[in-house]
Amino acid sequence: MAQPILTAKEMQQLDRWAIEERGIPSLTLMENAGLAITDALLSHYPRVRRVLSVVGKGNNGGDGLVVGRLLRARGREAKVFLVSPEEDISGDAKVNLRRARDAGVPVLGPGGGAGALATALQEAELVVDALFGTGLKGAPRGAIREAILAICDAARPVLAVDGPSGVEGDTGRAPGEAVQADHTVALAQLKVGHLLQPGRSLAGEILVADIGIPKQGAPCFPARRRIGPLDVGARWPARAPDCHKGKVGRLLVVAGSRGMLGAACLSAESALRTGAGYVVLAAPEELIDPLAAKLLEVVLKPLPQTDAGVLAPRALPAAVELAERADAIALGPGLGAAERFLELFLAERPDRPCVLDADGLRAARPGLLRPECDVVTPHAGELARLLGLERAAVEDDPLAAASRAPGELGISVLLKGSPTIVGTTAGELIFSDTGNPCMATAGSGDVLTGVIGALAAAGVGVTEAAWMGAWLHGHAGDRAAERLGIGMLARDLRDELPFAIREIDESRRGR
Repeated sequence: MAQPILTAKEMQQLDRWAIEERGIPSLTLMENAGLAITDALLSHYPRVRRVLSVVGKGNNGGDGLVVGRLLRARGREAKVFLVSPEEDISGDAKVNLRRARDAGVPVLGPGGGAGALATALQEAELVVDALFGTGLKGAPRGAIREAILAICDAARPVLAVDGPSGVEGDTGRAPGEAVQADHTVALAQLKVGHLLQPGRSLAGEILVADIGIPKQGAPCFPARRRIGPLDVGARWPARAPDCHKGKVGRLLVVAGSRGMLGAACLSAESALRTGAGYVVLAAPEELIDPLAAKLLEVVLKPLPQTDAGVLAPRALPAAVELAERADAIALGPGLGAAERFLELFLAERPDRPCVLDADGLRAARPGLLRPECDVVTPHAGELARLLGLERAAVEDDPLAAASRAPGELGISVLLKGSPTIVGTTAGELIFSDTGNPCMATAGSGDVLTGVIGALAAAGVGVTEAAWMGAWLHGHAGDRAAERLGIGMLARDLRDELPFAIREIDESRRGR
């Protein structure tokens, strides 16, 4: 289910609480961490024999020393390489250095320098990165930097302890050299840097390990969480045996303008692929004939247009009437510069769940948006415009922007990106890290609009529809990319939606 996400400072507070308030010795937490890492390593690499833990001087290095000792006890040829001078190692890490030696673990370095480490890495089948964890700020320097470079050059599988060294735990940034891990064992909780790029990519597959910190009575932190298939499946709208198209979601899509036919098609068809029973596409009248040649299952409604080929203000009465018959509205894909129509429609429409994207965001402002009804889905540039910021400010600190936007707009906000972050009016930040670079193609966002609209039409609350839609959209994109790679089209993503939904259903049923 949804996984909490902490900053490095919050994790330190949680550690302190467990030690000082609950009486759990810090050595016990380190032993538990080492055991969890060892179990994860042997689970994913059951045949590996020769393992090298590259350890720093702090608690992350102490975890790596425990791993070396426990692997040795399980019959593996485990070694550790100290990157820092032994006299710099203190506290629990020093205790575990002694325990490792007593258990017969060969302790190498740092006397031989980078050459000795390179040799040890070449002799290993797998590397445990226990250099620096999630507490890093700024670029690594000196011996740590050289060790990171050596690990990268060795081209061995890497399992990172809590986070790949070189990645900032609170930002996901890699200001200098960084380890590329195949797996990362996040200790106790996910950290922010595990999910923000490039940290997300550098972490590889992320495994969250219980290290014995009690959950009951633990300190409360800001509500950040990562959602997965079970969260989506738990809220997926069920269908009764006697359902019909009118009972599983009637969606109105208001989209399209001259030269922007594809956006309207992708949104409408993606809604059907997500399970909407009845989709009406309202578009400028000149588009209806070409749309009819492309869309067999969508009901088309022509609306009056301007000479520029966008919806005209006089289209308002018909659009409002269509909205009154719908369960939800998707507004904006390919709509063009129809600001006056948008303003009138947003002011006069009935209270229906509404997802606003693309050109629909031209009129997204507090006086026209409705709490509990609306959700907007901007990318970084669009959110910057809505908040009066530079795009770089949103890209540099997406958490701050996603946290601020709901308060200013009065509605939930889905910030597209890697990861996608949904900021809610309740103060939550919900992360979805499905998706891949192959989805950076025209029309991908229009697919997302249709997905969210279909879920809202089926009775899912707009905030839940946003994060569920983001996860499903990304998962369908991952499926499509696995088949096609770079060059996949938005329609490939659209066509994967039913298969992705089937996987959600199977996951929910425990198959």
